[in-house]
Amino acid sequence: MSESNIVETTDSWSFGKVLKYALLPKPKGSPKAGKKEIVLRLVMAVFFGVIALQLFFGGKSLPSCDRSETTKLVGQIINDLPLVKAANVQFVSLKNIAEQGHNKEADIRACSATLITTAGEDNLQYSVKWQNKKDGTFYVEAQIVN
Repeated sequence: MSESNIVETTDSWSFGKVLKYALLPKPKGSPKAGKKEIVLRLVMAVFFGVIALQLFFGGKSLPSCDRSETTKLVGQIINDLPLVKAANVQFVSLKNIAEQGHNKEADIRACSATLITTAGEDNLQYSVKWQNKKDGTFYVEAQIVN
């Protein structure tokens, strides 16, 4: 393989540097997004996407793990990320969505799913919690697990 076929990615960067430039614009001439950066951006998209979903769809009952509006919005947000587009990775779907538990006193749902992108599949764990039940706002914490 010649040197011209090797593509440098951000996988050689430390996690702190990847996190910094996942939140801020990368400097000109930076390498293409690597797997670490793409996964970090996917997790951030899911987290902030579900918060945005609540702002648009509202409601007083805590959303279920498999709410169709959630999966549609997650897909839109992931597909709109510039680095995901640059890496030719796209959200395909969530499958095997399951509620792992519901703490009725605290009104928290624990969920799991398989995140499918054109780059492959990853296990996703997330929880749905009220931020303010009176206002109908909730948030989601999500993480990709190996």
